[in-house]
Amino acid sequence: MKKVAITLAVIALLLAGATLWGVSQATLQVKPLDALSMNADTQLAEFERLMALLDHNAVRGTVFDPVVTGDPADYSILRYTLRVRNNGLLPAKMLEAMVVPVAGDVLCYSQQDAQGQDINQPLILGPRQEADLHCYLLTRRNLHPVRELRVTYYIWGHPFLVKVTYG
Repeated sequence: MKKVAITLAVIALLLAGATLWGVSQATLQVKPLDALSMNADTQLAEFERLMALLDHNAVRGTVFDPVVTGDPADYSILRYTLRVRNNGLLPAKMLEAMVVPVAGDVLCYSQQDAQGQDINQPLILGPRQEADLHCYLLTRRNLHPVRELRVTYYIWGHPFLVKVTYG
């Protein structure tokens, strides 16, 4: 009986240790890769789509400035690419990147919206997986691409935040 109790105690300690290790590894590694600047007049279809969404208050993203003046030549679309790695044992759910705006920024939207995917399907990064995450920003032309991005996600229903600065 004593051997069984000791064995069960050791197994319980090992399981508790594995659980604590899994939770401690729950943070994602986020590495900025690049910031691609595309002139809005060369991305005319995308610019017009965004303007139509703004006009109808139907934007699926975060609007920083709803008033767009000028023409497409006055704007740029920035695409930020982040390499995200989940080193933990649990999946990271509802993965999302958001730009902290500066004056002149109009709209931030997700890669799902940009690629025409269902935005109600959350991005999930499984354990030990790596993926590229894109975040799009409509901004005034000639503004620098240096921005802070906030990557948010959930593990076991608990929110996490990682800040990354481009520049």
